[in-house]
Amino acid sequence: MKSHRVLIFSSDRQGIVSAALQQILEPHFSLLVQHHSEADNSGKGSSFWALLQRCLQQVNPDLAFLVLPSGHLTEMKEFLASVAKLNVPVIVVTETCAAQEMFELLEAGTADFIILPLEDANILPRAWRLLKRNKTTQESTPAPAREGLSQLIGKNPSFVAQVEKIQTIADCEANVLITGETGTGKELYARGIHYCSARAGRPFMPVNCGAIPIELVENELFGHERGAFTSAASLQTGLIAEANGGTLFLDEIDCLPTMAQVKLLRFLQDKEYRPLGSARTRQANVRIIAASNLDLAEAVGNGRVRQDLFYRLNVISLALPPLRERPEDIPLLASHFLDKYLTQFNRRTIALSPEALNALMVYRWPVPRSRYD
Repeated sequence: MKSHRVLIFSSDRQGIVSAALQQILEPHFSLLVQHHSEADNSGKGSSFWALLQRCLQQVNPDLAFLVLPSGHLTEMKEFLASVAKLNVPVIVVTETCAAQEMFELLEAGTADFIILPLEDANILPRAWRLLKRNKTTQESTPAPAREGLSQLIGKNPSFVAQVEKIQTIADCEANVLITGETGTGKELYARGIHYCSARAGRPFMPVNCGAIPIELVENELFGHERGAFTSAASLQTGLIAEANGGTLFLDEIDCLPTMAQVKLLRFLQDKEYRPLGSARTRQANVRIIAASNLDLAEAVGNGRVRQDLFYRLNVISLALPPLRERPEDIPLLASHFLDKYLTQFNRRTIALSPEALNALMVYRWPVPRSRYD
């Protein structure tokens, strides 16, 4: 692994962040650390970006970490455009970054984001995944990805705008929060992200948190050791262990009981968890995609969701429009489901009558009742 050359380029004036990053990476990679701390050039002046570009050209690293203070959207976009031909993945390390700004930079070409604090389990898997990514494979969409995306049907501009974000989101490792009413296709989006990512060959594990009895949630997620409780006659692996290397999709995340939220938060922070009855922690490399049909910011205010868990999940957010806001997609969806079930039940080909289609178009698709109403 030492054969991989990694550049750390930092505008951190005290050098605390770059030093911590160096400590994590040094045992595994051949490092070059460039510290640029002049007061007038800490990520703002043109000489900062010129020096960074010169470094990339001269060193030609396999991967670059860019330690930046918050708020350099315009300069970073221009820089990414100028070095695109070098084909060097750039991971931005920063204290905080707004979701919209993060997405714009991902679209512009940033490979991934790391938000402080720095943790080995958060940094090393991302670095290895980017280094091992096959560029020729990346240029073509694999069959599972095409199949997953083919289920996202519509031409409504709001809907299409969210679909177009999938590949960009899939290329990074950040947690994702998908919101939208019941039936808007949250799991389909999550599958699209998974199958367009480097994790496509590993498991996609969907779980409806609202369908698991409260007393069994921790057991389902983290598993248990033999003898952990009265009926635990054998060891059971949890969903996190089964999803190792892949993606865990947590639907109705607001239904998790408080203790399970605390344990999930720990896992999100350092990729460690402890099965029930176990004396030691275990690690798993799992990407979390969470979903809810509620406004989770409101759920935080009502005490149903921990604020720190919400912040950890809401790194990249997608808000899916309901069907009543995309009437032009109704004929497309009706045709899709008609063809699907004709094939499934081996029935002869039929078409929707104009009257049936008109009934669908004028139907007032209701707002689903909240489970808390």
